[in-house]
Amino acid sequence: MPALSSFERKLNKHATTFLIGGLFLSLSVLFYFAFCSLPCDDVTSGLSRADLRDAQNKAFWNRNILAPSRDLVYPEVVFIMSAPDNLMGRDTIRETWAKDLPNTVLLRFIIGTGSLSTQQHSNIHRENFIHSDLLLLKSVNDSYGTLTLKLLESFKWLDRHVEFTHLIKADEDSFVRVDRLAYELQKKPKERFYWGFFDGRAHVKKTGKWAEADWILCDRYLPYALGGGYVLSSDLVHYVSSNSKFLKLFNSEDVSLGTWLGPLDIKRSHDTRFDTEYKSRESQLTVVGVHGNYTWPVRDKAVHTQGDLILGALHMVHERSEDKICGPIMLQGGVQALETMLYTLDVINADQKLLPGITLGVLAKDDCDRDIYGLEQAVDFIRGSIANIGGSEYACHDGSDPVILGVIGAPSSGFNELEKLLKASEICIAATEKMIKDSGVAGQATYDKTVERLLAKSNARGVIVFGSDQEVGMLMQAVRRNNASRWFSWIGSDGWGGRSLAVDGNEIEVEGSVTVQPLAFEVKGFRDYFLRLTPQNNKRNPWFVEFWEQQFRCKYPGSSWTPYNDQFNVTCSGQEQLSPSEFEMEAQLQFVSDATMSFAHALNNIHTDLCAGQSGLCDVMMPIDGELLKDYLVKVNFTGLSGQDFAFLPNGDAPARYRILNYRQVERGRFEWKTIGYFLEKHLYLDSQSSKRIFNKEQIVDLKYRWEEPKHPDSVCSRPCHKGEAHHMIDGSACCWTCSPCHIYQYLPTKYACVDCPLGTIPSYDRQSCVEIVIVYLRYTDAIAIVAMTFASLGIIATGVVMTVFIVYNNTPVVKASGRELSFVLLFGIFLCYAMTFILVSKPHETTCGAQKYGIGLSFSIVYSAILTKTNRIARIFRAGKRTSKRPRFISPRSQLFICGAFVAFQNAVGVVWLLLRPPRAVAYHANRDDHQLVCSDAVGAWYMVGFTYPIVLVVICTFYAFITRNIPEAFNESKYIGFTMYTTCIIWLAFVSIYFSTEHNIQIRIATMSFSISLSATVGLVCMFATKLYIIIVHPERNVRQSLLAAKPVMPSPKLTQCYSSIPSSYLSNGRQDTAHSTQSDYGDLEMVHRLRPSASFSSSISRSTCATQTLTNGTSTSTQTLDLISKGADDVQL
Repeated sequence: MPALSSFERKLNKHATTFLIGGLFLSLSVLFYFAFCSLPCDDVTSGLSRADLRDAQNKAFWNRNILAPSRDLVYPEVVFIMSAPDNLMGRDTIRETWAKDLPNTVLLRFIIGTGSLSTQQHSNIHRENFIHSDLLLLKSVNDSYGTLTLKLLESFKWLDRHVEFTHLIKADEDSFVRVDRLAYELQKKPKERFYWGFFDGRAHVKKTGKWAEADWILCDRYLPYALGGGYVLSSDLVHYVSSNSKFLKLFNSEDVSLGTWLGPLDIKRSHDTRFDTEYKSRESQLTVVGVHGNYTWPVRDKAVHTQGDLILGALHMVHERSEDKICGPIMLQGGVQALETMLYTLDVINADQKLLPGITLGVLAKDDCDRDIYGLEQAVDFIRGSIANIGGSEYACHDGSDPVILGVIGAPSSGFNELEKLLKASEICIAATEKMIKDSGVAGQATYDKTVERLLAKSNARGVIVFGSDQEVGMLMQAVRRNNASRWFSWIGSDGWGGRSLAVDGNEIEVEGSVTVQPLAFEVKGFRDYFLRLTPQNNKRNPWFVEFWEQQFRCKYPGSSWTPYNDQFNVTCSGQEQLSPSEFEMEAQLQFVSDATMSFAHALNNIHTDLCAGQSGLCDVMMPIDGELLKDYLVKVNFTGLSGQDFAFLPNGDAPARYRILNYRQVERGRFEWKTIGYFLEKHLYLDSQSSKRIFNKEQIVDLKYRWEEPKHPDSVCSRPCHKGEAHHMIDGSACCWTCSPCHIYQYLPTKYACVDCPLGTIPSYDRQSCVEIVIVYLRYTDAIAIVAMTFASLGIIATGVVMTVFIVYNNTPVVKASGRELSFVLLFGIFLCYAMTFILVSKPHETTCGAQKYGIGLSFSIVYSAILTKTNRIARIFRAGKRTSKRPRFISPRSQLFICGAFVAFQNAVGVVWLLLRPPRAVAYHANRDDHQLVCSDAVGAWYMVGFTYPIVLVVICTFYAFITRNIPEAFNESKYIGFTMYTTCIIWLAFVSIYFSTEHNIQIRIATMSFSISLSATVGLVCMFATKLYIIIVHPERNVRQSLLAAKPVMPSPKLTQCYSSIPSSYLSNGRQDTAHSTQSDYGDLEMVHRLRPSASFSSSISRSTCATQTLTNGTSTSTQTLDLISKGADDVQL
């Protein structure tokens, strides 16, 4: 073996080391390339920040909710990155997809104003003053290079000022379906959510406008959503805003956002509907429109014919498609309507008398029976130009861009007007469901939910459907899927009435429907014109080849590809012929022709008025003023190509002429539309003779629902309520209610609410009003009043008799001994008590009420003041007789009258003050809801007790004095009768008070009870105080002498009576008689009472101290009696 060199020896020595090192380097390189070749979303899917997973930092994601100073609240916010000078782009958005944004969406155009000129600033601020939808960032110099900074600054503003749930970011050349996004966002996450079209394997751009020179990560971008449109939850916006000073700003704003959110543990939702870069995704439920063109549908395809003036038109040339936006060509409607317009323009341009020297052209587009797509197509008409088509292809004769003069298209839905009409007719809408035309949203599930909601209103079986025949067809299929084929009764608009597309395959569901169809007549000459059309002679209609292919099921040579002609294996020869018998003409083409003729006649009238006979367009006429054209349009009046006169109504609508149709089985299994009436300009014709005479049409038939159920079912939410029941509305509907019975005292001023009848009234029989309850009060004719007045009348008579007797026998001892003055006062008081009954039972009035308040207290105070004066006088004499022989003070008649008058005066003062403080009133009193009493206001409650308070005090005092004078000797014991009177009175009034407070609900009983109590008290006083005296005076006049009034006592030992004549007035001793000229009854009565009350011995010893003569009385009577008889012999009055 040859010897190894030194190098080889070293190599062998370190071979293992080199092998291991090389293997390590190789593996490193492989891992590097493998890592960088992975999709970025795979690379970052495992990355997450520990602090985001930490439970302590979960509040970080919710800080958006707690952040201060947010003065705006919107669930969704739309940011549109806009250039300062692109006013046209912003106006286009405002007039298209942002025109009818709900008030829950905040729209802002983001503009940097840092480097704007003074003029630009002025324009921007003027625009913002008008629209208030610009977010102006002073810290940003607006340019492509600062898009990332503009995005970041807008996020910071949004986080500080708006409380929101999701942000929708878009470019100003994007078409955003905000309605669809808002609908889907309800089901999307509200936190850590990033939704858009993600490009996770895009290579980093090294050159060009979007080159990322500072990109130091792998050779592919981190996952980011394309900037044309994406959605972020609010917490991600807050995250970016809070960490803005740490974030790297890359050249592309969408790449920057993807990088900022790359390491976060969030949900990224990839959705091809957000793809706005190159290719349309509209066939996959578009939410954000595309930037570029696409093959189907061909948006720029249009009918354009030259003319001095151009009319715009939108036609439903294609049907709607579930997955392709535009479906196959519409055989019956679209192409025929378009050709009708072209035919009418040919007729107009050929008529030298109509628009002399002026030709009309047309720019017609297809809306595919879709609102959004049609809106996109109509942007040219809205903006008044066709600049997007390009002047190289379409231009006026003078080379200028054409201006759209007017637009002819489908009428708007009349639902709002119908709703007003139904409400005026008290026909209610139980539910309103929108049939969405957009094929991206309105699938089977959408229609199924619509039917389910209709079925939820089980009583509302009548359904009014505004829609096209295709929409109605899909709705009927959903009805069949929900097993409700025979449940609903349909009322249809003219959009599907009489059309076969709505009913083909849905006969059972549509059976019984009532629809209207515009009453149109054939456009003369159009049928022959249309049947002669072929692809060779109709080059101006770019859709006619499609129509030809669809009609004859063949592929026309050289035609463009469509999703519908690639299924045809037969090639069209071009010799095919439209057969009148096999081809069905659209029935409403007259309206297209009349609309076109309206513009022609309006322009002709303008030309006549402004151009003074000049042929062609004159300078005064150009440019056409829109308001002027509108004024002339509404005034046109002409005979159309159908032979019918045409004129607009004052509100701008065309004349209302409709055929009323009913879809029914004419025999088992065979269905037809049958005419059941006509409506012609406010007149409805439902009988055969009238319709045949006016329209010369087929005989109309009666309305019918179904073969087995001729009568249409009732469609009511709630049945009518019974009498006396209120309607309580449900969910704000005017036709859905529950019935609630009104209370017995409630009425129904309207049918919606029970209202309490005012007090004193009750509901009428029909519960529509309140009627007054018959007012009651104590009348003279009432039985209880008659009894009370009879009792009072007898008392008045008895009082009169007593008073008459006392007047006749005024000077007899009995009358004198009774105290004549006070007796007459007492009799007057008793008379007033009886008289109060007649005042109490009279009809309440201010006068009678005042008399009651004042009279009750006055009458009682007179009675009991007189009795109190009597009892007080007796008590004082009784006490004085025990202590001294002196006569007590203030016992003369004059003094007694004064004392009695003072007592009565106090009651008078109380009565007057009471009248002043609480004036009497007659009021209605309602003890309960059935009661209506007319009473004095003081009869309610305890107010009358104010008048009784003072008399009750007098009664108590009288009773007290009657009690303490009960032991006066019998011969002078009038106090016994006073006592009996007061005891009885107390019993009566104790009973009355309890009755008074227990009759608060029946004032008539209270007043009657009061009347009886007053009369009874008067009767007690009259009988007790005067019956005995009257008995003596009338029955036993022999006892009405002085001697008989002095009762005999048993014989006592004969005491001595020492008489000191000097101590006794001479009048007492003059011939044994009183000097009647200088004395009164009480003088003797009082002295006699004093002597009768004192013992004889004491009296004798008292007089003996005057050293006078002494006599001894020895006759058979008592010494005291004889002595008093001697003293008072000849006296006029003796006190009993």
